[in-house]
This record gives sequence, structure tokens and C-alpha cells, in this order.
Amino acid sequence: MDIKEAYKVMQAQWVIDNDIEVGDKVKILRAIKTNELGSCGGRGDYANKIGKIGCIADNYIDMTTYGFFPFFTLELVEKKKEEKMITVKGKEYSEDTLHKALQAYVK
Repeated sequence: MDIKEAYKVMQAQWVIDNDIEVGDKVKILRAIKTNELGSCGGRGDYANKIGKIGCIADNYIDMTTYGFFPFFTLELVEKKKEEKMITVKGKEYSEDTLHKALQAYVK
């Protein structure tokens, strides 16, 4: 197994061990070195992002605010909050969606 395949296996295990889901919040613990542990990362200015908290955006651990960070630089700080759903005339809407729609209607 080459280093890139090993990285994928380790990342998958980290996701399972930490029950990571899209929407979870993670903290950036440290910068990374170029291609550290097969991550294909480290080409940007990562040092100024240490301590920042981002949201997991998709299955390959991309954060909506700060871009890609390898799993070994992240710490789970908050699980995604479940959306409360409300049924209106047989259709389900999130509480947040209804709140925004009502605010727009009032304006």
C-alpha cells in the first residue's frame, strides 16, 4: 500500500472513530507540511489558521470556511445540531427555513 492509500484508510478510520458528519465543527490544531502522511496538502498559508473552527463540508474533510485540512490536524469540537422539522399542509420544512420565510414576509 502506498502512502496516499494509507492516508485514505487512516482518514476513513478517523471519521468512524470520531463519528464525523457533514456539519460537524472542527478546530484546526496545527499547520501541515507539504504532502505530510500522503495528504497532498501543505501548499498554502496554513499557520494563520491554527485555532480556527470550521464546519465539515463534505466527505473528504473539506471545511466551508478554510478549505482542505488533513484529518490529523483537526479536532472535533461540536456535533452538528439536528434540525427541527415542522409539517405544514403535509410538507416538511426545517424550523430555520420557516423562520427565514416569515422574516422575509414581515419585511
